[in-house]
Amino acid sequence: MNLFITGATGYVGQKLLKRLINQGHTVHILCRSIPTGPLYENSRVRIFRGDLMDRSIIETAMESCEQVYHLAAYARVWAKNPKTYFDTNVTGTVNTLEAALHQGIQRLVFTSTGGIYCANKDEVITEETSRTQDFFNEYESSKFIAEEKVLEYSRKGLHTVIVQPTRIFGPGCLTESNATTALIKNYISGDWHLLPGSGKSIGNFTYIDDVVNGHLLAMKYGQSGERYILGGENVSLINLFEIIQNLTGKYYALIPLPYPFLAAYAWQEEKLAEWFGQHPRITTKWIKRLTLDLPYSSEKAIRDLGYSITPLQQGLQQTLDWLSRDYKLLLQPTF
Repeated sequence: MNLFITGATGYVGQKLLKRLINQGHTVHILCRSIPTGPLYENSRVRIFRGDLMDRSIIETAMESCEQVYHLAAYARVWAKNPKTYFDTNVTGTVNTLEAALHQGIQRLVFTSTGGIYCANKDEVITEETSRTQDFFNEYESSKFIAEEKVLEYSRKGLHTVIVQPTRIFGPGCLTESNATTALIKNYISGDWHLLPGSGKSIGNFTYIDDVVNGHLLAMKYGQSGERYILGGENVSLINLFEIIQNLTGKYYALIPLPYPFLAAYAWQEEKLAEWFGQHPRITTKWIKRLTLDLPYSSEKAIRDLGYSITPLQQGLQQTLDWLSRDYKLLLQPTF
């Protein structure tokens, strides 16, 4: 089968592309620049140079394809021009949907984010959770608008399915989309000693292989116009580091950073970006989520798609094994 992917050079996209190639599919990918490496030099990969603002190249790249995975997005914590989020995440999605409708694509899976939700007090987030407060940043709001566009095209007759990963971790490129793994690497290297807020806020951590499996299952079994949360286990950051400490023997001190200090640090990062163009590590619009309890349920994906969750400790062990092998990090206890 011929398939089309946007975002095939990203963290999840690379993993998904490899799985589809191994399944024997021919995969068309859209890239702003020609990627290099064995994955992209495979005879089953056809590369089309262009971006999501050019609907004509998207249509050309989709020719002869039956299914589409739309993963491409602007997901960084900062953009010099906030309009970048809406250009890429909304307009780019509409262009992809329009091209898919015109090309007669059978099924389309859209990669959104669990970040469109925000839990109410003592609530576990599901696909039915209503957001009762404003979005914290342009990434969340642009993804919400993009989801509405995807649902609009579902009503036009295009089979569209939305998947919503939570905080992804695991082997792969250490981009902002894989920030949790980068944090783990920095901790076991002895370079990270801070906990945002109290460190007790609950987050949901999902292993990369589960997210890739979730995309494949959504393509095969997902109902048009439906959303599916692709999550993992709900734990606090303190609990996450406790597991890492027990697995590695690395017991570095972790210092809680109260919200006012975290906000001051984010403000400083924003000013450096404004004055010198230095990309900030965090911004004031993103830190609020770090201090909230955000537990998620993937029960709908488990029930309807056959989605399964890798136990957190198992996923962390596999991630640590990869870091040890690829980054030569010492994981045995130090005395």
